[in-house]
Amino acid sequence: MHWYTTYNTDHGVGAVVASERGVCRVVLPRRNRRAVVKEVLAEFPNAQPDRRTSGARAIKQYFEGKRLPDDMPLDLQAVPKFHRDVYLMIQAIPHGETRSYKWVASCLGKVGAARAVGTALARNPLPIVVPCHRVVASDGTIGGWSGPAGWKERLLELEGGRDSE
Repeated sequence: MHWYTTYNTDHGVGAVVASERGVCRVVLPRRNRRAVVKEVLAEFPNAQPDRRTSGARAIKQYFEGKRLPDDMPLDLQAVPKFHRDVYLMIQAIPHGETRSYKWVASCLGKVGAARAVGTALARNPLPIVVPCHRVVASDGTIGGWSGPAGWKERLLELEGGRDSE
């Protein structure tokens, strides 16, 4: 069973979907609630609205400038193992800092897998919670990501930094 709740920010309305295990999907803010709910139900047709959905308050507070809790329960059960490894690794990147795709691959012991890391991050179902926006190209350019255009830069700006290793 899945539950979802929407959250309001200055950037629009987003949603968080959770299972019994934890948060499994974050939808970044859109212009209206109807579009967000439609997106949630397209992926989770049996999801039920529930204002108590785990993580929604934390995501809303993130957009107000607060940090996410380190202990937010996640449900990555449907994610391939390599992707899960990438997601767990990038959660170690400090708030407001960036690392390269190559750095992530090296930390995983897969030095030549920077492109595979990029593919995993492009499929990240938990933007913000799994901070794929903190991973940039080795040359310092922003690179791609799983969310809408312009959001990666917006999130890095919200976090107040872009120190890279």
